[in-house]
Amino acid sequence: MTEKTHDRPVAGIVLWTVVALLGAGITVLALMPRAKENAVKTDEKVMPVRVARVGASELPDVLTVPGRVEPAQDVVLGVEKAGRIVRLGAEKGQTVRRGETLLELDSRAWDALRSRAEVEVRESERNMQRWDGLKASGAVSQSDYDAVKQRLDLARISLREAEIHVSQCTISSPFDCLVEARPVDEGEYVPEGAAAFRVLDMSGLKVKASIPENDVTFVKLGETVTFTADCAPGVVMTGKVGFVSMSGSRESNAFDVELAVEHPDPGLRPGMIVEVSVLRRIWTNATVVPLNAVVPLKGEHIAYVAANGRAEARILRIERMVGSRAVVSSGLSAGDMLVIEGQRTLQDGMLIEERP
Repeated sequence: MTEKTHDRPVAGIVLWTVVALLGAGITVLALMPRAKENAVKTDEKVMPVRVARVGASELPDVLTVPGRVEPAQDVVLGVEKAGRIVRLGAEKGQTVRRGETLLELDSRAWDALRSRAEVEVRESERNMQRWDGLKASGAVSQSDYDAVKQRLDLARISLREAEIHVSQCTISSPFDCLVEARPVDEGEYVPEGAAAFRVLDMSGLKVKASIPENDVTFVKLGETVTFTADCAPGVVMTGKVGFVSMSGSRESNAFDVELAVEHPDPGLRPGMIVEVSVLRRIWTNATVVPLNAVVPLKGEHIAYVAANGRAEARILRIERMVGSRAVVSSGLSAGDMLVIEGQRTLQDGMLIEERP
């Protein structure tokens, strides 16, 4: 009995020692994740960014399309008769007045035909005078008189045809023009319909452009449209809409538009390419952000704002992209500090440092 009584205190001490050791181990294990977490927070990388305050602004929504400068008229003149060229009245680059002779063909055969027709007309007219006297006296029948009159009418028609043939051996300027091209030479035999001159009416200039189907409603007859050209840096020229096609191109579904140029720059010439600007609308009181501040992610548009030293991701709804800027209808509010540089490497919740 005495030995058993002595062993009980020793066993109790051992038991409590084991319990104490287990408790200490549990305490150490519980503290280890916190220490690791604190270490992660301490080592978290800080991303440098630049920010700008979001505010409401006004933004013109302008469509820019290429256009081509053309003269008021660009005409190719062809010969109406086959024949040999006996005279050329203008050289390339020369300015000529309306009605001036540009080309003459050898017309001797047609001149002879006209002379014969003139003789026939004179003879028929003299014969008609005699028959007029006979008819007045009742010496001829009406049918015989009508036959003689018909011969006179036919002679006159033959003369008119001969005169037309002769006139077709000459090409005259249809308007005051500049000779842009002359692919024929004196002495050359040319077939009927051959191109002889290309002439430009430089009394005015026009710009032709093609407008996409979604934007053609913004172009109206009589309205003024602006355009620029490389030949006149910094100069904004204007043109009045004179034509809008009713049907679109089968290939592009675009609609042809013509502008009559008002007060063109002296350097503007036919064939030059210009940039035509069509105002769709003016966005007022709009949230406008730089397009490069928007990050595409999994089919959505993301932007980051600075909030309490961290990057906060926002999903944007973009109403319209205008050049290098975007009109945002939701996702940002006035006063937000939008990240405009460094956003490509950010993730939601990252530590950030604003740089000037």
